[in-house]
Amino acid sequence: MRTKQPCGKPGPGVNSESAAAFAEIEWIVTSADSIGALRDSAAHAPTAVRLGPEVQIVSSWTFGDPKALKLKGKQPLEEFSAYRKQAFVLKEHTGNIHQYLLSKAIQNPSMHKTLPKRPEWPSRSDRKKDEQQTRKVRSKSQTHPPRSSPA
Repeated sequence: MRTKQPCGKPGPGVNSESAAAFAEIEWIVTSADSIGALRDSAAHAPTAVRLGPEVQIVSSWTFGDPKALKLKGKQPLEEFSAYRKQAFVLKEHTGNIHQYLLSKAIQNPSMHKTLPKRPEWPSRSDRKKDEQQTRKVRSKSQTHPPRSSPA
């Protein structure tokens, strides 16, 4: 994780629209750092495989590992999926901010007229629906082709 360094504030000649865009960029960087730290923690947490009607990968928190304790009661694979979706939200918002700033720089009002609104994070219910859809697609795609007979 990178060390946090002060970004500074926009100078006195910067208008409020540019200052708002600066604040959005700062939010994007802070959010990306947060998602990265969570992902790193989850990636390096000890896990175990729970066998049963459905095989599950779970956090192995019983020995008190701090990274594993953060995942207690959560499904690590669902957490990774959530981090990925949040990263995509940030990527899209970054592109929108870029287009806004570009439109201001080249003075093209047909692009973005107003600063794009800050996006909302995907909800837990969205994640579960997407995970169910992913499982359906995986189960369909995991059918094996017929083996060819030896020549």
